[in-house]
Amino acid sequence: MGDSKGLRVIWPPNGLKPPNHTHDIVFVQNQRSVLDWKAKNGAILPEKIGPELETSRIFGFDYDLEDARITSDGFFENDIIFGPGYDLCSKLNVVKSIDKEHIPITFVGHSVGGVVVKHALWISKQRPQLGAILKQTSHVIFVDTPHSNLTWSLWKTLSADPQRESRGCWQLWSTAVDSAQDKFRKLACYFNISSAFLALRGPEAYLDGYTLEDSPNGRVFEFPVTENHKGQDRINKDFISEWLLDCIRETKFCLTRKNAHVLKIKSWLEFQPEIINAHTYERNLRLRYSGTGNWLLNHASFRQWTSDGVRSPILWLTGPEGSGKSVLSSVITHHLSQTLQDPAAYIYFCSQKPRSAFQLASLLALQLVDFVLEKNGGVSIEILHVIEEESSRLQRIHRLLRILVSQCQRVFFILDGIDHMGLPEGIELPWRAQEVERTTQHMETTLKFLMDLARNSKFGSVRVWCSSQHTSGIENLLMKDSAATRLRMEGDTVAEDIRRYLNHPTKQEHGELISKDENSENDYSFIPEIQRNFLLASL
Repeated sequence: MGDSKGLRVIWPPNGLKPPNHTHDIVFVQNQRSVLDWKAKNGAILPEKIGPELETSRIFGFDYDLEDARITSDGFFENDIIFGPGYDLCSKLNVVKSIDKEHIPITFVGHSVGGVVVKHALWISKQRPQLGAILKQTSHVIFVDTPHSNLTWSLWKTLSADPQRESRGCWQLWSTAVDSAQDKFRKLACYFNISSAFLALRGPEAYLDGYTLEDSPNGRVFEFPVTENHKGQDRINKDFISEWLLDCIRETKFCLTRKNAHVLKIKSWLEFQPEIINAHTYERNLRLRYSGTGNWLLNHASFRQWTSDGVRSPILWLTGPEGSGKSVLSSVITHHLSQTLQDPAAYIYFCSQKPRSAFQLASLLALQLVDFVLEKNGGVSIEILHVIEEESSRLQRIHRLLRILVSQCQRVFFILDGIDHMGLPEGIELPWRAQEVERTTQHMETTLKFLMDLARNSKFGSVRVWCSSQHTSGIENLLMKDSAATRLRMEGDTVAEDIRRYLNHPTKQEHGELISKDENSENDYSFIPEIQRNFLLASL
């Protein structure tokens, strides 16, 4: 690999991406080459941990300590550009742009190499064309990095050649250290931070408490000093390799559950109690009587839809008005979330509560945020980047939903009453035409996004449930365009549920006692109209 400066792939040895590539690690050494960072057995430290991280690609970034330059930033007044940091950011960005995927990055900055990492991340924050580096950074690990007060005596202990005193070089790097401190504090909320230092180094090796507090997962580790504590051998590099492995594995992905971060996300999602949605869901569960709806849970199409070998990820339940579709939609939402322990995000479409495509997606996203906070211990910090982007709100919330889905093994989206957005077929109300068209477009935008997510989901298994009366427009959308599986509510099945409903010992919703004899049947159950309609049966 030679001694040339710049970015290079250290692992895999062939320089290619590993199979099932999921992680990038970038080592930035002090003034020595990364290739000089060897363990006692002679193995290069990054190469030593490479085989332990099979799906990771490991880079090394080398730079010339004395050739480092500081220039004024032409875009931001009173700011500087630190040459090594800019080079690292721009060269890594070229590589990442080829990947065309979001692959998390872990930076390992050793000694003043950590200062280079700080400046690289700041450049990424300030330059939109280089923004992918910051957005994909999940963890920054500092090993014996001076975070402030780079004194002359400390500088000499860091120098590759202690006999070669260069006060000009020290002053330049001291400026870089001081400049990076406040900048890095502003970035700390976006990634995990681990800071390890030698026991003899002193307080200048610490990150300030504010920076660690802002990080989703900030921690400090103190390395013991070995007996041979002179020069570069003050630390057992076999020990640090094991620590690095554990550190990288534990925080490969950056999750946050900090109140400030969660509130910022929910505020952007326009969080407010959704009375209609929550009330409808709870009311539907109360309307179910024991024994009703079991036919659906045992139906072959439903069981296949919830299995791994699903033929179609989209299931469409159709039935006439009053046949119990909304109750069944709430029942399966409860069944999926409680029995299968999978997130089931529920929406009830209501013509009295028109919602935009953003509001519909937001309602689903808020339910998934609560799920991943409880089950995963935090939401992906990538969401903070997404909500700060300059693209449209709808584009951003769709990206946000993809990220949340990627945090789940399987997600069910339950869309109840998708026919409620429009007018019944054959009815014309010109004064409502524009409103109906607009709300229908919002519903279709949401449905098409979710169906595309279900067909092409890479990180999580997505299922979509729709319930409605049959209409030609919905059939074209679900059957012709998306090959959904249609599940019809047959007359005999509905009639049997209504018969159980009418003969249940108590009807809690109406406080009416029907019968205490399980073998008796209410005479009204034989009226054909009542056999097909829960609304009539409840009168």
